[in-house]
Amino acid sequence: MGKGPPPQWNRRDCRFDHLVTAAMAKGYGRVLVYSGIETWERADDIRRGIYRCAKHRGLTGDAGPAGQTVGGDPTEVMGIRKTGRTYELRYRVWTKNQGRKRHLATYGPDRSQWPYDPRRRATADERASWANQNELGEPVVHQ
Repeated sequence: MGKGPPPQWNRRDCRFDHLVTAAMAKGYGRVLVYSGIETWERADDIRRGIYRCAKHRGLTGDAGPAGQTVGGDPTEVMGIRKTGRTYELRYRVWTKNQGRKRHLATYGPDRSQWPYDPRRRATADERASWANQNELGEPVVHQ
């Protein structure tokens, strides 16, 4: 019998699951706005939480790009926007099939034209960045 709670690395961070369930209740593909966010860091934390909780539920989330605020048409471009002294986050969710269909309609069937090609081979630089490194930044090789 265990002597304590389960390890923390197995826990899911579901702090923003209520936002994903609200989007599901509103309808797939509908834009929701979370406004009145005090700081950009908090807005980015919420944005990442929406993606994470949508993945837990087997959905596709669209909450904008990482590390930047967005402009453009608010009904089409999702993400963090500056509104006066606060921020707002526009987001939506889809089923996986709807997400795939939208991705193909947006970028086309040629994976080399996509922003991220999930099936391309890793470059040598990418492989080197994944390698275990010692405190000097040199790769660790076990023989």
